[in-house]
Amino acid sequence: MAKAISVHTNDSQNSSVKLKISGSVEDIVNISPRTVRLSGTVSQYIEIAMTVKITPVEKYPFSITSLQLKDGINIMAHFKKSDLPTGSWDIKVSNIREKAGRYFDEITLTTDSTIVPEIKINVFGNITD
Repeated sequence: MAKAISVHTNDSQNSSVKLKISGSVEDIVNISPRTVRLSGTVSQYIEIAMTVKITPVEKYPFSITSLQLKDGINIMAHFKKSDLPTGSWDIKVSNIREKAGRYFDEITLTTDSTIVPEIKINVFGNITD
């Protein structure tokens, strides 16, 4: 991967300098799915849920230490260590909205990693009549 930037200076002979930065990007965590989409009807609102799998790459292990919701009005979320031996975590996200409408929330997971101290997961909901 390569990126280029322009740096503007107060040097009259070199007022603009272009810098090119290149390198490789390593995966640190696998998140599946990356975005939570909860949809269903008002009559089934309590059954609308999804599980997100968070799996640290073996080279960069970490634990999830806490979970926080941005709004927490329309969803509920819990985390637990997965039963699989991969060191992964399950985040269960459930709809708690009882009336029709759309909503957005965000889950912030705090980890004990210095490389990836927070993981954010977007949640979109659409409950219909």
